[in-house]
Amino acid sequence: MSIIDKQINKKVEEITLESLRRGKVPAARDIAIGLKPFMQKVASGPSFSPRFQPWRKTWDYVATNQSLKDIKFDLDIAVEEVVDQLSKMIRRNAFVELAYSSQKMQIETLIGTLTNLLFVSKNTDDSFAGVFDTFTDLSKVDVRETTQDAVDLSEGCVLLPANDIRADRVNMSHLYGKTSWPVTASEVTPGVTGSLVQNEVVPQSAFGNAFSDMVSSWRQVVTIGNNGGARIEFTIPLSGTMAEGVTISRIGITSSAADVMYVSVLGSLDNVNYTKFAGLPEEISVASGSTTNIDFESARVQFVRFSCRLNNPTVVDGGSFGYVFGFKNISFYKLGRVIESQFVSLPLAPTGLDGGIDKVAMNVVEDIPRGCSIDYFIAPYSATAAPTADQWRPITPLNRQAVDGISKVVRFGQSTDKSVSLPPLDPAVIYDTVRGIDLYQLNEDPLEFEPTFHTAFLRRGDNSWFRNTQRNAVIREARDAFIDFTSGDVQNMYAVATQQPDVTQEPKTNGGANLTALTVDRAIDYNVSTMLLIPGKNTNPETDQRPRYAIYKVQRLRDNMTVTNESVVAPSDFSWKQLANYGIKATGTGRPVIKNASGSVTYTEGKDYELELESTVDPNAPNVLSGRFRRLSTGSIQAGAAIKVSYILESDITYMVDSIRTDKIFLKKDLGNVPDQYFLVTFRFIPRTPNKIRKSTLNVTSSYGSTSGTSYSEGPDFIVDTSQGTITRVPTGRIQGTLQVYVDFQYEEQPPDLDTFTTWVRVDSRDPLEISFSPPGLDIDAGERFAVDSIDISGQTTLPSLGFGWHQITVRSRRPEAVGTAAINLIAKLTDRNGTPIFVSGGKYFAQMIASREPLFQRTYIQLAKNTPKGDHGYFAITSEGYVVVNFEPGSTEEIYTYGYRLNESNTYELDSWPEYWTLDYSYKTEEATPVEKILVKAILRRGTGTDGGVTPKVHEYHIRLA
Repeated sequence: MSIIDKQINKKVEEITLESLRRGKVPAARDIAIGLKPFMQKVASGPSFSPRFQPWRKTWDYVATNQSLKDIKFDLDIAVEEVVDQLSKMIRRNAFVELAYSSQKMQIETLIGTLTNLLFVSKNTDDSFAGVFDTFTDLSKVDVRETTQDAVDLSEGCVLLPANDIRADRVNMSHLYGKTSWPVTASEVTPGVTGSLVQNEVVPQSAFGNAFSDMVSSWRQVVTIGNNGGARIEFTIPLSGTMAEGVTISRIGITSSAADVMYVSVLGSLDNVNYTKFAGLPEEISVASGSTTNIDFESARVQFVRFSCRLNNPTVVDGGSFGYVFGFKNISFYKLGRVIESQFVSLPLAPTGLDGGIDKVAMNVVEDIPRGCSIDYFIAPYSATAAPTADQWRPITPLNRQAVDGISKVVRFGQSTDKSVSLPPLDPAVIYDTVRGIDLYQLNEDPLEFEPTFHTAFLRRGDNSWFRNTQRNAVIREARDAFIDFTSGDVQNMYAVATQQPDVTQEPKTNGGANLTALTVDRAIDYNVSTMLLIPGKNTNPETDQRPRYAIYKVQRLRDNMTVTNESVVAPSDFSWKQLANYGIKATGTGRPVIKNASGSVTYTEGKDYELELESTVDPNAPNVLSGRFRRLSTGSIQAGAAIKVSYILESDITYMVDSIRTDKIFLKKDLGNVPDQYFLVTFRFIPRTPNKIRKSTLNVTSSYGSTSGTSYSEGPDFIVDTSQGTITRVPTGRIQGTLQVYVDFQYEEQPPDLDTFTTWVRVDSRDPLEISFSPPGLDIDAGERFAVDSIDISGQTTLPSLGFGWHQITVRSRRPEAVGTAAINLIAKLTDRNGTPIFVSGGKYFAQMIASREPLFQRTYIQLAKNTPKGDHGYFAITSEGYVVVNFEPGSTEEIYTYGYRLNESNTYELDSWPEYWTLDYSYKTEEATPVEKILVKAILRRGTGTDGGVTPKVHEYHIRLA
């Protein structure tokens, strides 16, 4: 309806009501007469027209009232029109969203079909057909056999469903009202200086929309002077007020960018040190308009930093290239998930395949975090009965490395699997020498059957450990390190780190009282003559641009920072009484509340008792309570009375730092050995050799966080000694005046000189194993560690409960050739409390123990002999005579460590270094034939009992090739 139509309708309504008020039913002629002057007045627009009041004349209130009525009339019409237009926009938007979702689903189905066709047609030398599922709907899912909620249609994957009882979404309402936010923009491919033209929120958009599930979204446009891509970065807090952090295990994001956006996410507790969430890749691609759930191990963070990259410009205007970024419904969760879920397909029948199905292979798109697993199975479909357990054939996807003797091709009725043990030959037998490389024969007699090529897998390392001797440096970055040359021309470079230290109780001096000591993994940079120990009382290290202190922050954390009903006996006099804890919140609900033993009486502070501020003892302490109280003579707390005290601990205990000794921080108090208590220390250190500074990354300027200041050059202005981690000012250079500079640099962080040994053990018992042992005596100070399924148990005397299936054992150890008591030797010969060896293949606890679940892969003999490098030990060949050969001498390579217990022929344990044993798994053809018309697909997703409750493996799609 047009505006003029609304005006006419409203005027007709007014004329009719006015006539009815006078007791007359209006006729059409009456309405026409009333409309005529109105139509003449509104022909060109609103009904209101200005009326002029003559000067020094009686006020024309009749005209004024009529003007007000006209204004109200026009405003009512305007409101109706706005509401109509908004309703139309909402309906159109809903239609567009529906059309988009429908077309997106059709396109995704088409992409899945094309992907399946490409997979089916790849490397084919036979008649092939294919089936697939991308989980955009449930049309191929057997919902009766599939775990409820295991298929997530919004993300398009199979996963471990969340346990709703433990699901928790972080409240982000503190960001809803933000129209703008600090967002930095930069080029992916650097162009000319000043090529950044625009970086602002798209009109009618708001930053807060990124965190709500409204129709509107947040969009940011970045315009630069080249088409090499653009990047934005922004940091958000996870709660409206500073706290000890929020635990999250999932981030959900919906992209409203114009193209595929590549997103990286980092977390931090202090807004200084940011780390990647465990298990996440460096970048995650998010398609335009799609929702992506990012799952990872639970992490406690207070700040999250998003870095987003677009490769293709959205708008091109001459030499300017615009990139439109955007999000909506960014959400954060702490999810608890079930341990195991199952997916089962409906019967899948190929089209265009002559005869029955003989061979099945599959490709998958999957995510498997650490400690999780996905097992796939194929079964023939029968209309009369569900598959039995032995009809479900395990299968390894072609885009995975084969493990556990599970073939990458399932054959129905025309092949048989066989496993052959290959004991060591003594002496070793050289089959041939090609290109100066000796090829060693593993079996004395030829194989009984001829293996089908590419179905054979050779496994090594039975009852052994895989050894990794690589030591890869990690590159770290320090930004805006403040250097002051006032005290001398030679100063230390420094970086800042946050660590969870080792905690001990020990005296600072001989004969002194025990204090809590926090030991980090490197020396702390502290010069007592030029530096403070900790920040000043009113200094915030997160914003301080000129830090001159060694310790930035010390936090005491527990799973529960609230102490409820601590039992205390009131002092007999009016002296101070110490509670069980030091450092208590002085404000809000965290301030102590004292009640009688039954809880029926709440005493009054100031009348019945007094609390001590830490600042009365230590003037530099913040507003925090010391943990001492005393009863007052005016109160009703009786001497020796049993009372109960409730309070909340203060997490920031930086003020408690007393002194530093190299890598050890002594606190002023003994904070006790509380089981769930741990600490975080943020401190500065000097990157020295082997953790040396990379000179090529140095950037020394006169301004903090900016490139607008003076940039200094090495040589004329300063000299850096990377081995000592120092910077020297050249007196004749340009660093003059305040003698203060800011330095950006990268440094290499070298791991300790330790080897990593791993082995896999298989538990066949359906009841969890509980194994205890005496302390093995690892050298923890040297960095030696002992872990089961990534759970560090170095200081414990029991293994985690081990359920049915495979588990990984990891040992970080000094080199056993140099140290007889190296951790690997101590763990390899570890026994339980009864003296029975633990790590033995076929022993009391484990059905199998193998160094690696990844086998050697088969090549033709010509490929192995002429095209495989001497140092590549990942392949083997089977000769035409039936001999298995490898390109290295068995037992001579460093990657397999064979020391440990074994069961001998008399079934007793022997401890020694053993020769290397081998197992060959393969398939060979038979004459049987069983026609199969349809197949079923099953996937079992699991997470280990020791893994974080928020992680989940995911199957995004599968493609199956049939022949």
